[in-house]
Amino acid sequence: MEFVILFFMIITNSIAITIMLKKKIELTIPISVITMTLIVYVSGLFNHLEVGTKIVELVSIIATVFNMIYIIKAIIDKKVKRMTSKIVTPRFSGVHLAFFRICCY
Repeated sequence: MEFVILFFMIITNSIAITIMLKKKIELTIPISVITMTLIVYVSGLFNHLEVGTKIVELVSIIATVFNMIYIIKAIIDKKVKRMTSKIVTPRFSGVHLAFFRICCY
């Protein structure tokens, strides 16, 4: 179950980075993973590992809210097609299925 939560945290952060940088999502997944790892690593250096995990959770919650606001704004402005062209790509679907399959085993 923890892997599924981690998966959704990575995806929400990646979608937020995709929206901000206007890149495709498969290019922002590594940025999201490295950023989350770096936050936890730096907090672990100072013996505050739990604080690092809480910061990552907070960033994921903020990214989720940001994504929801952007999606609502895109629906209102009728720019859904442009938004989905960056997020829903064939390569992302393959990465999504592979990662989800690994997490479920």
